[in-house]
Amino acid sequence: MTVLGLGHDVVDVESFRRQCLSPGSLFVARAFCQAERLQCQARAQASGDDELMHLAARWAGKEAVLKAWCEALGEAEYPLGLDGFEWSGIRIVEDARRRPHVEFSASLGQSVAGSLGKVRGNGAAREGGDGLAHWVGDGLARGVGEKSGNGDGMALHWHVSLSHDGPIASAIALVECN
Repeated sequence: MTVLGLGHDVVDVESFRRQCLSPGSLFVARAFCQAERLQCQARAQASGDDELMHLAARWAGKEAVLKAWCEALGEAEYPLGLDGFEWSGIRIVEDARRRPHVEFSASLGQSVAGSLGKVRGNGAAREGGDGLAHWVGDGLARGVGEKSGNGDGMALHWHVSLSHDGPIASAIALVECN
């Protein structure tokens, strides 16, 4: 395996809370998919803490994924620019064992595959019936350890770790290929 990119982000939970709760704010609805919001709500209920703390950690995860993607590209600028960026297209969701992993919406998955395909080979993505990007062509993959394609190309593996403690939420993301 070869590490292509590493990203880290830290979020001040109180600043994040103010942004989310400001009058008329649609930030949470625009930045997080329904599955992310429901999982954070369930985690908060189960642990008796604050839902926004869990959302802040996922926000840090999204930022970390974007930074890892940019490092993989070897460019100083964000690949799509931040104005109008599809933040809900990076999805930090839990598996059945409550471990976080990365998924992309079909449109953002196309951008990730296309940009990394130009750097590493001719990758392409197609939209699956679940609205997520599924990689074809050179075998790019989404998530952790999931491979698809013809097996003779590159497979990407995204890893993410989230944490929060007191006023700080943090995340690290890594993208690697074989």
